[in-house]
Amino acid sequence: MDIFASTSRLNVKFEINDHVHEDNDPTKKEVHATTTQDPITKKITIKVSKQILNADGTMNQTKIENAKTILHECIHAYLLTISSYPLVDMDVAETINQVLPTPNKQHDFMYDKMIPVMQRVLAEIRDKVTTQAGRTNLETLYTMRPTAMTNPSISTPWNWNDYYFNLSLDGLHNTSSFIADHPANSDAFSLYDQYVKAGRIELDR
Repeated sequence: MDIFASTSRLNVKFEINDHVHEDNDPTKKEVHATTTQDPITKKITIKVSKQILNADGTMNQTKIENAKTILHECIHAYLLTISSYPLVDMDVAETINQVLPTPNKQHDFMYDKMIPVMQRVLAEIRDKVTTQAGRTNLETLYTMRPTAMTNPSISTPWNWNDYYFNLSLDGLHNTSSFIADHPANSDAFSLYDQYVKAGRIELDR
């Protein structure tokens, strides 16, 4: 609400569908969620796949991953709204720097500008969408290896802010910034993968 409440024109409908496809085209790959805007009415619809919500779904996620997915889609909705009404609600310029991405550049914009906001939101809701047992396991049983791909390898304890950072990157892995910062077989990519997988294993226990 702190991010979006000032946006009086943000009118979003959520739908939970059995399956959701890229560009809402059933011939394209299945995805976790999509955000679209009607070109005439400007109304926005966020479609969320049941497959990420059900424990036995084909793409099931943890609760905090689902929260991140919804936040990710809300940022899409927000950017679409501001792009449609460019003279409205520019009091959030400190977040978006009054530089609005074109729709096909929104993921790059999220990577470059919105990760700190996503980290803050995930930190605020963590205890509501994860279990104490899972958090304890991560903090006591897991050792992260920031230099897993190089020798000698060093180890560090679990770090929540690093987890929020890497979880926020999930879904942005096709952006030019992610590819540049996390090339295949790099330490950065390995650490991203370690954090996302560990959270997926533990946080709904």
